[in-house]
This record gives sequence, C-alpha cells and structure tokens, in this order.
Amino acid sequence: MNLRITDHPGLRKFLTAVLFFAAVIFLMFFRNPRIFTDPEPFWEDMSIFLAQEYIVGFPDTLLITHSGYLHVIPRIVAWIGLCFGLSHAMAVMNLIVLLFKALTAWLVFSSKEISSAFIRCSLAAYIVLIPFPTEIYNNITNLQWWLIGLMAMLIIRQESSVWGLLFSCVLLFL
Repeated sequence: MNLRITDHPGLRKFLTAVLFFAAVIFLMFFRNPRIFTDPEPFWEDMSIFLAQEYIVGFPDTLLITHSGYLHVIPRIVAWIGLCFGLSHAMAVMNLIVLLFKALTAWLVFSSKEISSAFIRCSLAAYIVLIPFPTEIYNNITNLQWWLIGLMAMLIIRQESSVWGLLFSCVLLFL
C-alpha cells in the first residue's frame, strides 16, 4: 500500500499544523530560552496574578479586577502555573503564553479570510518574530497584547463548524 499525504487532506492539514507549531515553538523558545529555563516574575505576574492566586485561590480570583478590568485568562494561567508548585509556576505560565502566541500565529497562517499566502506567511512570521523589549515579553502581564491579535483573527474568521464556532465564542468571552 502506497500512502501519500496529498491523498488525505485531513492528514496533510494535521501534519502541517504539527510542523507549524513545532517550528513556531522552536523559534520562540530558542529566541531566548532563559525566559523558560530561568523565568523571573515581572510586573504584575508576581505582585498581582500569582500573589492573589496564592492568597485567595481559584475560582475566587476570577472576579477580582486589576486596573478596572477582569483578567480571566491571566488568572487561569496563574492558577495552572501554581498547580505545578510555586517554584515552577513562572515557567509553566511562560510556556502557556508561548502556546497562545503559537495559536495566534497558526490562526493567521491558516486563515481562509486572508487570501494571499504571502500576506498570511508574512503576518505569521511577524507575530513569531515580533520584537519585544529585553526579550521578556513572554509573560502573562503582556498576554493581553497577544490576545488582541487572537481576538481579531477570531472575529474575522468565517467559522462554519459547530466546534470551531464554540471555540471562538469561548475565547472571545474569556
């Protein structure tokens, strides 16, 4: 039996997604591996999200505002990070932010609404290689900037599947 990937569009799409995520995560991880191997809590990461999660606990922190806003996703990320212990919390949180960034790049790269492959690839590359100050931008304090791009992609998507629409609505709600 001769199996060709081009004969199975579902398999081809899956392998493309796996290779894309692997390449994006590889590039973003090795851009500055210290963010993940020796993470430090910056700005609100420790003073707000981790501290309140440690003191108050999940899910009570979901309704606590910071600067007048609910920060649902950062609080969920802090809770997940603390599930791995305080000593590993920042590394887990930074890895989750890395996954959000990879998801945003994937939604741009696989967008049917952006007809030009060159523009899709350029935008995805920009998201992956976006310059950030002192290479510490990969934290939950700055996750909001990645969520804006993710939200924009979810808004312009013309989702036709029920699961895709549900996924988009949940992310937009959070």
